Amino acid sequence: MQYVKALRLDAARNELQCSGSDRLVSEVAEAWGFNHLGRFSEQYRRRFGELPSSTPRA
Repeated sequence: MQYVKALRLDAARNELQCSGSDRLVSEVAEAWGFNHLGRFSEQYRRRFGELPSSTPRA
């Protein structure tokens, strides 16, 4: 189960970093199956060391 969550977090990060992506963090989180934004942000921060809103967009 952790492996699948890690894959989903990686995919969400890739989408947030994607050039031309103007989607909100909440939209990206929901698209990758994270229904609770607070939990998504915490899991994202633990995995990548930054909040999803702080992820640089290319």
